[in-house]
Formats: sequence, C-alpha cells, structure tokens
Amino acid sequence: MAEFYIKLLFRIIHITAGCLIIGSHLADSIFGKRDEGYGFFFPITGSLLFISGVINLILLRPSKTMGNERKPWLYAIYVKIVIWFLCLPIIDLICSWMGFEFPREPFTILLMIAVILVSSYAKQIRDSIMLNRLKNEWLNP
Repeated sequence: MAEFYIKLLFRIIHITAGCLIIGSHLADSIFGKRDEGYGFFFPITGSLLFISGVINLILLRPSKTMGNERKPWLYAIYVKIVIWFLCLPIIDLICSWMGFEFPREPFTILLMIAVILVSSYAKQIRDSIMLNRLKNEWLNP
C-alpha cells in the first residue's frame, strides 16, 4: 500500500512540474514574456521534473510490468528525455559562440508541443500494454 502512495506522490510531482514548465512557456509565447524575476523557477522545476521522472521509471519496473512489449514505450521515453535536454540553453551557447542568435522561443514552443504529443503517446502505449496483460490474466488464469 505504501508503494501506491509513493508512486502517486512522484506522479503528482512529475505532472505538476511538467504542467508548470509547459504552461509557463506557452503563456510566455501567447501573452508575452514576464519579468525576469522568475529565473530560478525553470532550474528548480526542471530538476523536479527530471528527478521525479527517473524515480517513476524505477518504480514502474517496465521490464517486469511490460515485458518484451515495452520497446515502443521505451523509445517514446528516450524521445522525451532528448526533448527535455534540447530545452537546456546548450544550443544557445553554441550558437552565440559561433556568432549568431538561436531562435529559442519558437524552438521551445515546438519542443513543448512535441513533449505533450510524445507523453500522450507513451501513456497510451503503456495503458494498452497493461490492459492487454489484464485481459490475458482474466481470460487465461
């Protein structure tokens, strides 16, 4: 029972952090940038997002719960990780070092939309795998 609440806690942290980051970026693109006084927000929220995501992966135990069917789900998770790393200002630093400005705002909006789509796809795959496993357990006890 304690494992259920631990999973729930880290899922809530992960979803909340993701919503805050994505919502903030989308709001900035729609309504314009706010003051720079919230610069501490993204590193803290991004760290919470990453840490809770890794903990969720560990608690899910995909090799045990999904077996060999987990590959498409795992690829989606890898894509999510790559997308989140692309949100880091590394590309900006490389571009400024090379002498031109990287279009961060439009790129970040595209990344936010992509992570929403990939996250939804990964969740759908996981739900489908788990539902099929439950059906098989009920039909073939």
